[in-house]
Amino acid sequence: MGDDFICARVPVDHRTVQPHGLLHGGVSMVLAETLGSCGAAHAAPEGHRTVGQDSNDAGELTCVSRITMAVLQPKPD
Repeated sequence: MGDDFICARVPVDHRTVQPHGLLHGGVSMVLAETLGSCGAAHAAPEGHRTVGQDSNDAGELTCVSRITMAVLQPKPD
């Protein structure tokens, strides 16, 4: 993770493929949501919380995902 990027890997094996041997689309969404949440939390002001609001998947073996994140005010004490 850096100031303008985040990178991760996921195994493509018997645990993450669908019955036809292709990467399961749900795995792509889990990875996208995780990276989006981590990146947003890293970029948000200290004390603020970030939550995913919408994820879209291109439905391909490998995909481009778009995620909408909300930055919430800190919880009052």
